[in-house]
Amino acid sequence: DSTRIKILTCLSMMNMCVNDLSTVLGINQTTISHQLKQLKDQNIVEYRREGKILVYSLTDHSVNDMMMYALRAF
Repeated sequence: DSTRIKILTCLSMMNMCVNDLSTVLGINQTTISHQLKQLKDQNIVEYRREGKILVYSLTDHSVNDMMMYALRAF
């Protein structure tokens, strides 16, 4: 799914909350949340709670390395 690729690209650069991802990608928060749940269920992303905000990050450095490699290649 292209939305998941966009989310992973953002998270490969920095940890982000749903609102930040929505703003950067121009995608509504409901869609972002749904896609993040799919990625979390596959253990690709994880989150930590900062007050009421969930901040998402990639679970594994190898996912980050792969995304950074793809960014440089294209």
